[in-house]
Amino acid sequence: MKIIDKIPLFPLQTVLLPEYPLALHIFEEKYKLLVDHCLSNDSEFGVVLANGNRIRKIGCTARIIQIYNKYENGKMDILTIGQERFKILNISEDDLYLNAEVEYFDDDDEDESIDLFSLSQKGIEMLYDLGKLKINNELTKYIGQLNLKVISFIISSIGGYTNSEKQKFLEMTSTSERLISAIELLEEYLSKVDKFYFPSEN
Repeated sequence: MKIIDKIPLFPLQTVLLPEYPLALHIFEEKYKLLVDHCLSNDSEFGVVLANGNRIRKIGCTARIIQIYNKYENGKMDILTIGQERFKILNISEDDLYLNAEVEYFDDDDEDESIDLFSLSQKGIEMLYDLGKLKINNELTKYIGQLNLKVISFIISSIGGYTNSEKQKFLEMTSTSERLISAIELLEEYLSKVDKFYFPSEN
């Protein structure tokens, strides 16, 4: 999927992953213009993690799916959802907001010997144990219909990870590596929770 494109850029102190929703309160003039541009052109903008003046080179596009509040002063609350991952090639400031020339990328083909389905099921069950998900028959059926790459992003988005950890998941080009890494962190967290609530008597 190596396609070159030019997109508006929205640096944030958060990491957006594909298929995950992100709500934003738009109040700065430049980002009002950015949103208007995307709505007028039915296009997406890029979300990248920003730490001070440092902007990460790998980000994810966001598609606006709803404006659920619009205020008289032009401010608005929007709901977006993560779409495609990209690598920034160049940044410019042609408008009041940043624009970036980007190259899209995707996961590599997986080794068929790796049981991705079992890994994804394990991750979903662990999220349930942590109270991050409520599993019922409908959800189980729905999850079973999803692409395993999509499931890897869902697990990587809602497991309570740090921005640094989410950024690593975003940059990975292996579905199995992403699932294994996310599950390892969940196991570590569950172990800490167990020790806190059920301390050893020794």
